[in-house]
Amino acid sequence: MYKRQTESLTEVSEPNASAAVKRYIALRHALTVETEAEKMQAAFDATVAHCEQLKCQILTANYNRETPYSPPSASLSARVPPRSVEIFLTGLAKNAQVLQHHRDSEDKTDAVIDAEARINNLTEFRDSLRVMLTDKSAKFKDLIEVQRELVNTQSQLDTIQGVRKVLAQETELVAVTIDFTAKQGITCLLYTSPFHCSPLWWVCLMPC
Repeated sequence: MYKRQTESLTEVSEPNASAAVKRYIALRHALTVETEAEKMQAAFDATVAHCEQLKCQILTANYNRETPYSPPSASLSARVPPRSVEIFLTGLAKNAQVLQHHRDSEDKTDAVIDAEARINNLTEFRDSLRVMLTDKSAKFKDLIEVQRELVNTQSQLDTIQGVRKVLAQETELVAVTIDFTAKQGITCLLYTSPFHCSPLWWVCLMPC
């Protein structure tokens, strides 16, 4: 008897525990990292391989080779499982120096709730239309109208299901974007000056 009273008191003391609304949060990381120019390709390839190993969804992966006019550069955009984010970023820091790391989040709960409610309503309406099409006593004109409404409803349902899928990707995985830049040193050029007695001048340019 005492045990049952204790359980009852516990349930009353936490009336809203099971009624708490699940939050859907989209997390994003944006990083700028730096490597030596000759090591960037290896660092980029290692980062992509590590991402694939952690079952990331790679959205874009671009590498631009060095030219006489510009240093090499690279970028990676991926969605990472939440449990693997720290592992991935720790591995990245071993291959490149992290210059900037921005974090932000966005609450998508209202959008998810709205999408799921619309999906439920449209699904119920679509199913009722399908039942109406089986009515053998219905007039042909009415059946045509029902069929037209069914097609329209299914189209709306497909669209909102696509929106819900995107929301799931945003809230169930963590977005990570990485920009790779090349470390640059002082560039010195040897010039001949027509305005001075000394024929040679060293001009050193700091990186932009």
